Amino acid sequence: MSVGDALTAMTANAAIQLGQGGRFGEIAPGQRADFTILSGNPMETPPEQLDHLDVEATIINGQPADLRPLWLSRPGLTLRVVASVLF
Repeated sequence: MSVGDALTAMTANAAIQLGQGGRFGEIAPGQRADFTILSGNPMETPPEQLDHLDVEATIINGQPADLRPLWLSRPGLTLRVVASVLF
């Protein structure tokens, strides 16, 4: 299974299976903004190194849930993420 297929299975397809397609599972207008920010792009990371990606922030219902790791490593990015979620 490709990384793209795995991500789709865990996001959009999972939402459809739960009867929540169109509300969850994708980053799109009108959908809940629940997502994680990783330390790298899983689509560009070799499969054998995916377990080295760290969760840097979590956004739940459009609100930052935990930005501590991201704030410490890249405060400018944290501010841009928060601003894009709030405005």
